[in-house]
This record gives sequence, structure tokens and C-alpha cells, in this order.
Amino acid sequence: MRVHFKTRRRTYNNTKKNTSEEVLKLQRVRSRLNTKKNQRIKALNLSRALTPQQKEEYMEFMTTEYMSSEHSMSESEEVEEGDQNGSASDAERPHVKVFSVSTLPWRNEDLTKVMYSLDRKVTRRRSAKGTSMTVRRRKSGVRSSHPAPEDAPDFALS
Repeated sequence: MRVHFKTRRRTYNNTKKNTSEEVLKLQRVRSRLNTKKNQRIKALNLSRALTPQQKEEYMEFMTTEYMSSEHSMSESEEVEEGDQNGSASDAERPHVKVFSVSTLPWRNEDLTKVMYSLDRKVTRRRSAKGTSMTVRRRKSGVRSSHPAPEDAPDFALS
């Protein structure tokens, strides 16, 4: 959801509480998740591998509640962990932004496979410029603490 008009009250409260940076960070995360959700829905509608019944079944799970957690980090942080000999200084290393994706331990494997396949379809449909503008995602292997939705059907849970 994009905000077109900002109220003076919200601006005043954010500056008064000194939370404008936190609010902006939350807005970026929410916007990124909504964009990813919309891209998955579009890929699901265009998919020819799934039957209409399967599409209808998976459409229920195309919400942000069923999405994995992402945390931004610099790629140089990972290089420093792996590079112990100190061959390059910090000034020489590029600081590339990477999203570390956590896995949801409660999500069904079939649903996870469908989500990954939809993400691959979205990636394949991007232009060269669109691909260059995206931030790379890396599976961290860390399990997310994000709880399962309360109204989740048994199919979505593992």
C-alpha cells in the first residue's frame, strides 16, 4: 500500500517521538511484502502448470501471513565470516545489500514449493534492468519465529 498524502499530525508525532526512521523502515518492509505478494498472485494466475482448482486452493495462502521473514544485511558481513586470512581491507570490499530469508517451520512443504516456483516465474519474467534493480535473496537456514496464522487450515501446516 502506498501512502500518497501524509498528515501533519503523523509527521508531528513521528518527529516528536523521534520514530520517523522506524516508521519509514516498517513502511519499506510492508511495501516490499505487498509487492512480492502481488507478484506471486499474478504468477499464480498466469501459471499453466496448476489446475484451476489448485489455483483457487493456493490463492487462499497468497497473503503476507504465509510469507517467510526477510532481514537485510550487507554481503561483506558474510565475506568477513568466511574470509579469515584478511586478504582485502574493508575499503576494498563492496557493501552489497542482501536479504537473508528465514524458513517457516510450520509451513507445509508443498505450499513452500509452490511459493518458490512462483518466485522463480516472477524472476524469469523480469527484464534485465528489473533484475539488476532487485536485491539478492539468500536462504539463511535460520528458522523464523513468525507464528502460524490462527485461522490456518491443516493443508498449510506441516
